[in-house]
Amino acid sequence: MFAFAKSDRANLSAAELKVYRKAASIMLEMGDGQIETEVEAGRLVEVKNDEQD
Repeated sequence: MFAFAKSDRANLSAAELKVYRKAASIMLEMGDGQIETEVEAGRLVEVKNDEQD
């Protein structure tokens, strides 16, 4: 999965939308501990906004 600014690209294809919805569903089911485990294992990467601390 990759991220992009909405202004850099038109719309998602139907296939991409399906994948993003599935990924969102999986992420919403995960607890904090599961997410932390995935981050520590390198399977998820935390994206930080430089403007926020």
